[in-house]
Amino acid sequence: MSSSTPIILAVGFIIVFCILIVFYNTYYFKHITEEHFTNYNTTLRQYENGKDFHTNKDMKHFFNYNTFDDVKKLWPLNTYGCIKTNVNHDIESEINELFYVSVSEFYSISVNDIFQKINEDLEKTRVKINTEKIENPVYVVIYQAPYLRFNNEEIVARNDSINNYKPSFNQNINNVKIGEKQLYTKIMMLYPNYKSHPENTSYITKYNDDTGFKHFKSYFNSFISRDKLCFLECNGVNDYNCGCINREEHDKSVNFYQSKCTDMQNNQFNFGMLYQLNNFNKLFSDKINLID
Repeated sequence: MSSSTPIILAVGFIIVFCILIVFYNTYYFKHITEEHFTNYNTTLRQYENGKDFHTNKDMKHFFNYNTFDDVKKLWPLNTYGCIKTNVNHDIESEINELFYVSVSEFYSISVNDIFQKINEDLEKTRVKINTEKIENPVYVVIYQAPYLRFNNEEIVARNDSINNYKPSFNQNINNVKIGEKQLYTKIMMLYPNYKSHPENTSYITKYNDDTGFKHFKSYFNSFISRDKLCFLECNGVNDYNCGCINREEHDKSVNFYQSKCTDMQNNQFNFGMLYQLNNFNKLFSDKINLID
């Protein structure tokens, strides 16, 4: 046996082991997030049909809505509502004055990517706070930039151009591609029970009362919308919707593309779907506390 054989075998073992980990993680996230995407009695569909969750002044959880399947079956996210803001409105800076917010931008090919980013942010925030578990409630606003093309020309996302609610569509003379594009995704993780230290933003302190939660309610309730652009599917998955966000400035990524979301008068707006994280779901139960 050559002296290099053990090294080659060891390297091969490491490669196979890493591949198995990737497959396991992919299956794990798929199993607990996508297994149920066939049901329409959910908080998202109820909200789309007119149900208001944001009007409950004291609601910090969805336990009272356990007739809805996503609540009853402990899906990862429960729908709070959709927010519509002017494209030039810097809500991130405004929120940061009220309570702690963490923002991630990335390209996703499936909702698994989104859940992984949410989980990563929870872990980083837990370390920053220096606590075993984060206090409920925790919310996330999810935006995606649709990729709509016809013969290589950009289609503006408007109420009259998104009838199938698919966020990725590319048609030319030869073929039609649906759902094959990595989509620019932005998530804003919202932690109403915490705030950044005014002199040291890397340090997070806890509110001693409901001040942060009241800020959350009063701020976001003013932007609630049921525009059709709210309900574009997250990477083509029907039971999670990710809204619509404008993209113009190049981020130097090979995946970059432009995207435009407008009303019928061609005014640009961003639409983000606001969800509450379900701390009973397997993804989050070890990072978020129960509510008393």
